Amino acid sequence: MTLDWDKLVNKKNHEILGVPATLRIDDWAEDINLTAIDRTSGISIEGEAGVETIQPAAAIRVQDITAAGMTVDDIATGTIKFNGTVWRIIAPAPRPAPSGEGDGELLLLLIKD
Repeated sequence: MTLDWDKLVNKKNHEILGVPATLRIDDWAEDINLTAIDRTSGISIEGEAGVETIQPAAAIRVQDITAAGMTVDDIATGTIKFNGTVWRIIAPAPRPAPSGEGDGELLLLLIKD
């Protein structure tokens, strides 16, 4: 039996914890409306020389962007707006599900625009 990780875990998390968001990618014709989990209070990431830093972020479902015709590789530069604030995407970081990247999330590392 195959576990549908996105349906059972990610989709539910985004329905409960997510907020409406608008993703605008620099080389993409249309904005994408999706749900994002606000992690702008900061997540811990390892920086240079092993020093941890706190970085604002947002989590989006990979299936939301693929439904819009995008791939993870398309999200290199752009902005995401949620909770009334526009954030510039400085780096995407895939968070694959146990069933693969397509069922996972994309963590967007952000800076206030």
